[in-house]
Amino acid sequence: MFARFLKDEGGAAAVEFGFVGIILAAIMGAMLSAWSAVGAATDLRSAVRAGGQYVMNGGSDDTQTRAISLAAWARKPSDGAVTVTRSCTCGTVVHVCTTLCTDQSVPATFVTVQASTSADGIFAKFPLHDQQVIRVR
Repeated sequence: MFARFLKDEGGAAAVEFGFVGIILAAIMGAMLSAWSAVGAATDLRSAVRAGGQYVMNGGSDDTQTRAISLAAWARKPSDGAVTVTRSCTCGTVVHVCTTLCTDQSVPATFVTVQASTSADGIFAKFPLHDQQVIRVR
């Protein structure tokens, strides 16, 4: 009777499906996590792009640039942040934006729109960030 029990293969398919089912569930969880991260990264990039587009179209108010980026950020996480910074250079040297360069030329002005957040995956939490640097003068 014991030998007959060992030779019986009636439940083998169910056991195999149990093992394969666990592996398939883990793969599905990883795919959902990746899908969520890709969506969060796309939303973040769209926000940065909207702020950059405002600057490229002649917008000069950094507060408005930030507001436009935040408004364009679909499904913004609670820890999502947007910063807008303005910097000037004379050649390769950082310079004050309100004064002329030593050669009496106007310094090159750059606006940086930067956004960051962290994406929640099923298995981990990881940081996301994007920036766009626009030369305005």
